[in-house]
Amino acid sequence: MGKFLFVTVILAAFVSVAFASAPIAGHVVLIGLDGWGAYSVPKADMPVVKSMMEHGCYTLQKRTVLPSSSAPNWASMFMGVPTELHGYTQWGSKTPELSSRVTGEHGILPTVFTVCRDALPDARRV
Repeated sequence: MGKFLFVTVILAAFVSVAFASAPIAGHVVLIGLDGWGAYSVPKADMPVVKSMMEHGCYTLQKRTVLPSSSAPNWASMFMGVPTELHGYTQWGSKTPELSSRVTGEHGILPTVFTVCRDALPDARRV
């Protein structure tokens, strides 16, 4: 469940940049670790990550979706909706097992990456 810690932060940053009139961040960093519990963050010795938290935005509050396995939860983080809307329910699936409520140009629910690409077409990965 702790995997939501930084992914939630990054999704918030993506959405902020995508809908802002002018980008407020030069870079967005996505850190995602399966099974990392938020309870361990205060005790962890990780000065770089904690510095990024101090100078950025983050949350240690999260909620898993069902089924509570990695693939459906990552899909929910990247698409911003629960399982019943994006349709991915199994690990390793290439297409949704349930029909997506809304589909974009790629036949699946749009992801945060699609929204960013549409809002910032000149942005590039580094």
